[in-house]
This record gives sequence, C-alpha cells and structure tokens, in this order.
Amino acid sequence: MIVLDTNALRGEGFGASCNASLLRGLSSACGHPLALPQLVLEEDLANYGRSVQKHLDAGATDKILTVVPSWLGRVDVVQGTSTDMPNLTTALKYRDAALRKVFGILPSPEGASDEAHRREVNRLRPASTTGGEGRDVVIWLTATAQARRIAPSQLFFVSADRTFRYEDTSGLHAELMAEAPPNLRYLPSVAAVIDRLSSHADAAPDVAGSDDVLNAIAQTASYGGGDPDHDLRRDLWDWEPPGLAPRERTADVTPSLLDVREVQVRTVGTTRLTAIDAIYRLDLLWTPAEQAALTVRLGILMRHEEEYLSQVQVLARSGLKLAV
Repeated sequence: MIVLDTNALRGEGFGASCNASLLRGLSSACGHPLALPQLVLEEDLANYGRSVQKHLDAGATDKILTVVPSWLGRVDVVQGTSTDMPNLTTALKYRDAALRKVFGILPSPEGASDEAHRREVNRLRPASTTGGEGRDVVIWLTATAQARRIAPSQLFFVSADRTFRYEDTSGLHAELMAEAPPNLRYLPSVAAVIDRLSSHADAAPDVAGSDDVLNAIAQTASYGGGDPDHDLRRDLWDWEPPGLAPRERTADVTPSLLDVREVQVRTVGTTRLTAIDAIYRLDLLWTPAEQAALTVRLGILMRHEEEYLSQVQVLARSGLKLAV
C-alpha cells in the first residue's frame, strides 16, 4: 500500500503530471493500492473549497471551469448557450468523487486527536519542537495503524514534512523509526516511490503520436474504457487500458498530436509504463447532426484551461498514462 500525506498528494500524487500518472500505473503493476488518511482528504477538500470560493466570489468563469474540470456543462458555457456554473457544493462533490476513485480512505484511529494534543504539549514527533503540527501526528498514527493492519505486506508512507525526517536526510527520524511497524517504509516524495518501485527506460521515438496511442485514445473516447456511463473529460484522465494493440478507429473520433511536454518510461519486470504530458486535438461527433471540435490535453487529470479557442475548442493541460 502507498499512503500519501497532504503535501505528496498536492505535489505530484494527484493531478496533471507524469509522476502522478506513473504512481497510478505502478500501484496497479506492483499490487500496492493507493490510500489517503481521512485527515488528508479533509484537508485537501478544505483547501480546494477555498480556491473555488475565491473564484466564485470574483465571478471568474474561466478559473471556475479550470478548477472543476469535469463539469458536464462546460461546453455549453464555452459556446455561450448556458450560464449554468458549478456551485461550491457541486465542486466539492466532484473533487471528493475524483479522489475516492483513485485512493482508498483510511479512517483516523480511535484516540488519535487526544494523542496529537499530548505530543504537541510534550514536543514529541511528529509534532514540532514549537508544539504544533498535531495534524502530522494524526496522519502518522493513521499510517502506522494501517501498516499493522496489513502486515506483513509493505506500506510506503510518503511525506515531505521535515517533522518526519532525521535532520536534512531523506530517512525517517530515529524517534519515529522506533515506533514504526517493521513493514512501514518512509519515502520523502512521489518521485522517490517511483524510483523505489521501478527502473528507468528510454521512450520509443514519437511514442506520443504513434498509431497505437491515437487509436487507444479514440477507443476510450468512443466507449469510455468499459464504462457505459462515461464522461469523456473524466474517463480520459482515468484511462488504464490492458494494452495498446491497434484497434479499428471509429469514424466518430479522430485524435491528433499537437504538442509534447514530457515523456517518462519506467519498467517493472516485464511491464512497461509510459507517461505522456501532451496536447491532443480530439475531433468527435457528439450527435449525427452536429460535430464539435474539442482540443483537450488528455491524461489523468485536466489541470487548467489555458485559453478558449473558436466555437467549442477548449485547451487544457494534463498527462496521458499508458500501460503497455
């Protein structure tokens, strides 16, 4: 199991980055489910809610659509045929659902809050030497309780907080090492998890624009990756196909590569994972009578709208995770 602290989640654990894509691919390939402590989920939703509310108060339509990437009415808003926008409650509901689709949620152990206060008062790690960081205590207790629960399976706890580390090293502090279950492994970043679980490999030339990738995108856009109730914007960032064998391209969908930001390749045994951060243009026929052109950056999450193009063209940034 891989358990993320808030800084790891907000860094490269969830969002539009190659590392976030690789983390999810490695979770599947290595059999390590991804999880968040309940307090991390609550903190992320609180931070997200403040961001959404700020844009709502400012009436910033483009920024609201940016932070709520799966809003189903976004095309109508871009076209100017609707002013229906997500409110704070709806945005939080979407965010919560997106996180739960990727991560299991670990409840805080009984008595964790009382123990956090005790460690703050007594300056005991992972509380800080100034008597703060009680949230780190609750998250630590959640991770250690889960490690004991799943023993002897390993649990990788990922946090960049210095309260967990020994001085300027990347290792767990000795005080915490003494109470950590033997199957708990501490890592300071998502990148460190990727390095621990996989090996680097070179990317094939022009892999982002290959027929295999474009055909797989077309199939996912048409059929939702096996989900009959799919929404294109959601399913393309949650795509994890069993393979990339070329399939017959449908007449309704024609993807094309516009730009490539980054490509990373890692291997786990015979499994090869390719993470792509690229812009694709996806022309698709929404109905037999009307065709809409959407320019989307495909991947595990659309991060932000950079500009609005003519008619219903939308440009967004994300990464596309491919499992080969």
